Order: sequence, then C-alpha cells, then structure tokens
Amino acid sequence: MSYRKKAFFGIGYLTLLNIFSQFFGLFKLFVIARILAPSDFGIFAIVTAIITTFETLTETGFNYAAIQMNVSIKKIARTLLMVNIARGTVLCMITIVTAPILSYFFKNSDLLMLLLLSSVIPLLRGFINPLTISFQKELEFNKVFLTQFIPIVVTVISSIYFVIYIHSALALLLGLIAGTISEVVSSYFLAEISFKEPIAKIHIKSLFSYGKWITAGGLLTYLSTQIDNLFIGRFFGVGVLGLYDFAFKTANLAFTQITDIVSRVAFPLYVKRKNDKNHLRNLFFQNVIGVSIPAFVIMIPLLLFPKDILQLLFGPKWIAAALPLQILSIYGFFRAAIGPGGPLFLSIGKPDVLTKINTLNFILVIIFLYPFAKMFGVNGVAWSMTLSYLIITPIYIYFSVKYFKN
Repeated sequence: MSYRKKAFFGIGYLTLLNIFSQFFGLFKLFVIARILAPSDFGIFAIVTAIITTFETLTETGFNYAAIQMNVSIKKIARTLLMVNIARGTVLCMITIVTAPILSYFFKNSDLLMLLLLSSVIPLLRGFINPLTISFQKELEFNKVFLTQFIPIVVTVISSIYFVIYIHSALALLLGLIAGTISEVVSSYFLAEISFKEPIAKIHIKSLFSYGKWITAGGLLTYLSTQIDNLFIGRFFGVGVLGLYDFAFKTANLAFTQITDIVSRVAFPLYVKRKNDKNHLRNLFFQNVIGVSIPAFVIMIPLLLFPKDILQLLFGPKWIAAALPLQILSIYGFFRAAIGPGGPLFLSIGKPDVLTKINTLNFILVIIFLYPFAKMFGVNGVAWSMTLSYLIITPIYIYFSVKYFKN
C-alpha cells in the first residue's frame, strides 16, 4: 500500500478514534458534572497537572527519535523499555517524596492522599510495550487505534462507575489508574516484544542527541499550557480552578483532537517524504488548511453561545465558566492552526526550532499572567494564554516559509 493510501486510512482510523474520544469524553463530563462539585474538578486538575509536570521534566524524547531515525524499533525496543521503567520508578519516588510539600503549598489536605495514590501511574506507564511506537512509524494506524481506544473506554467506564459510588476527586483518579493498567496490558497483546536483542548502546547517543530537544521543547510547551492551572490553584483556590479547567477542557477538546489526528499521521509521513521538499511542502500546506477550517467552524459557536452550550450539556452550575470558555476557544483555534508545524520541524531533524518557539511562548505567558490576573481575575489568566499564542503564530509561519524557500 502506498504512503498516500496509508495516510488516508490513518486519518480515517484516527478520525474514528477522535469521534469516539469526544463522544466518550463528553458523555463522561455529562455524567460526572452533575455529581461532582467544581472543587473536585479543581483538585483532580492539580493532581494531573503535577503528574504530567514530573513526566514532562523527565521526558527522554526517545519515542520521537525512534520514529525519525533509520533504525528498526525491534532493535532498540529493549533499550527503550529499560529506560522507560527506570524513568517510571524515579517519577514514582519523586511524587511520593514531594506529595506532603505540594499538599501544603496548595493548602489542601485532601491532595496528599491523591498524590500518593497517583504515584503508581508513571510507574505503570513505564512498562508500556515500546514496540507500539512502530505502529506509528510504519503507518499501521489500525493498531494505533486499538492502543488508544481501549484505555479511553476503560477510563471513562471506570471513572463513571467510581463517581457514582465515590462522590469525590478520588473516583476520577481511580478511573485514570484503571485506564493506565488497561493500556499496559493491551500493549503486549498487540505487539510481542523480544528480549533477545541486546541493549542498543550504539544508538543511545543518537537517541539522546535528538531527544534532548524534545525534552526541552516538551517541558516548555507543558509549562506554558499548565502554569495557568498551577497559578489559579495557588492564588484563586480549587473551586475557581475547577470552573476554569472545565472551560479549558470544553474549549480545547475538539481542537486538540483535530491537531492530534494531523500530527500523528503527518509526523511519520513527513519522515518518509523529508527528502522530497516539493512533496513535503504540498503535504504540509494541505494539513494546515485541513486543520484551520474545521477549527474555525468549531470556534464560532463557542464564541457566540457559551452559556447555552454549558447549560445544555452540563447544567446551570457551570454557566460561570462561559467567559473563560469564549476566550479559550480563540486560544484553541490558534493552537490547532499552528499544530502542523510541530511534526514538520521534528521530521526534518530540527526539533530545536520548536524549542526556541516554545521558550518564547513560555516567557510571554509568564509576562502576561500576573498583571492580567491582577486586573481581570481568572479571565485575565485565559487572556494571557490566548495572547501568547497570537504572538507566536506568525513566528511558526516565518520558520515554515523560510524552510521551504531554502
């Protein structure tokens, strides 16, 4: 099958995954939003933000490097697994040690128990079969679909089940743990790993050389998108954070799914076409248009009818999130529109470009965050996120055009 056909079917599978993800995600929110309080969402947002912060701090970037390198995943699978297990163990220990400090910092005693329990998540993720990376590299998106669909379903069903019986943020965390376990187990059913291959020392240097930029860029991207949650949780409280996080997830659910589909198909496809610049240019601009148009269509109703959407889907207690939802829908549009730039720079071996842009984005968020929050409260936090993306969008365009002109 040609790369174009594989990409076409890949978009089909990931679109189907996107539809299921949004359906299950909205269904989950529809159910639990009527049971849990905004403060529960706020506490859970802090827990997930902390887990992801630690994971991002220790991100090796090896998965992207393995796709970009001209080497079989099977030859380095054992190396990747050992690195991931070691990383997961370290993250588990870090979470346990810092849990009391973080609980005190956010002035919430319930946070301690949740953080201690959440420490098992990175440990479990370390055991995910690294051969699942080859599904994306070889454009086998039917298998990528399964690796993502199974944990989504398990997480949603488990979360709803636990929420019905445990009316607290603990239920959401238990659902996330159940989904992680299912992801680990299913990864070994979908790909059989062999431990006959030795530790690939010869490739470790190449993995680190490429991966260091992914680590730096991923950290800055994450901090830029999560510092708002940490800031609100510290200075406005978990109740306000719950409303803001709910607005953020509602505004970005569709946008991130669109970007995720394009990025996951585009990256391995770009890698295979990186030596044909004309073909690569056409693919890139098709992806930009293919993302921007649906993102714009999604943004319009969120801008015009935020209260009606929140009232209809989630109930009256979430109407207070209407204005942040409007602002963050603009943020979501620009984030989706520049999304194809990421896999482009990764595929051509220039992850440093992404790191530089993400550094600027993080600096802009830091500059805007406090004064905007001081003047406009939680809505100012939403504006600081949005304005930073408005500024970096032309920079993405500049570097993309510059590459294809050269």
